[in-house]
Amino acid sequence: MALIKYFPNADTQLTYAESLILDYLEDHLENISSITITKTAEDNNVSTTTVVRLCKKLKVNSFSRLKFLLEEIYHEQNLSVSYDFYDSIEQNFNETLKHNSNSTIEEVSQLLKNRLQIYIFAIGLSKACGDYLELALQQLGLNCSLIYDHQVIWSFDRPTIPNSLAIFISNSGESKELISLLNRIKENEDLTTLSLVNQPNSQMEKLTDYSLHGYVAPVVINESDFSPHFSLILLIDLVIQNYLKTN
Repeated sequence: MALIKYFPNADTQLTYAESLILDYLEDHLENISSITITKTAEDNNVSTTTVVRLCKKLKVNSFSRLKFLLEEIYHEQNLSVSYDFYDSIEQNFNETLKHNSNSTIEEVSQLLKNRLQIYIFAIGLSKACGDYLELALQQLGLNCSLIYDHQVIWSFDRPTIPNSLAIFISNSGESKELISLLNRIKENEDLTTLSLVNQPNSQMEKLTDYSLHGYVAPVVINESDFSPHFSLILLIDLVIQNYLKTN
């Protein structure tokens, strides 16, 4: 009855018949979409009412909804089997290098030069990339600050320091919070914007003055983005190394 862990709000006091049904559904996850409530009841020698009662104890409002949730669980469980992580890493690494030429990296690295202030915006899992970039720029003697607090981002209107650079880091390039900020500041002539994203043709890429994008195979579980961020770190390293070489 391992499926019960996927229903944290469930009533765990199941009857023998209800436990039997849950085990049956777990054994048939692969073809759960084709199983009906009638077949489930017949195969377990119970009534359809017992199946409905199980749904209620799992805090699910119908058997069709339960099947939908079980399909998602099945795909999550088989993600590691169907997703060849190492091949994907190698392919995305090569694609990132291929689509970011030396001249492009050099042009972007020169954006760092002589800036009075560099702002780095990164939220969620991308904040770790922002931390890495902030520390690297500080070690280069550049004046920069990482902004990740949601309240600060929402209240950020326009920088008071001229000749500033704003760097936006986002795995998807579709962060509504950062896109909203970009729309508020994009007309500021004293501010140059740069995005580092992992999805080509993203909204953030279109809104910024300059952009670099890496490549990753998207991994989304329960609407949360767990896609690898290594391409963003690779882009940051390329920019930093080029800056060191030319300055």
